[in-house]
Amino acid sequence: SDPLVLARAERPDDGRIADFRIVDVNARACPIADRERDALLNGSLLEAFPRSRDWGLWEQCCTVVITGQPLE
Repeated sequence: SDPLVLARAERPDDGRIADFRIVDVNARACPIADRERDALLNGSLLEAFPRSRDWGLWEQCCTVVITGQPLE
């Protein structure tokens, strides 16, 4: 199976998406972040995967929140 990360958007009062918090992660995603599963849970997506902006992951996550359509 592929790496899987389930995250929820964090929004301050102004409504913008400030970060994503990791809700769940599978074992295949852990080596990419170089962290154990427990260390990733409730952590920042940007901190766990600092290159996520380079990969377009941030934009993809924002698109999921805005459109309500899952990303595969």
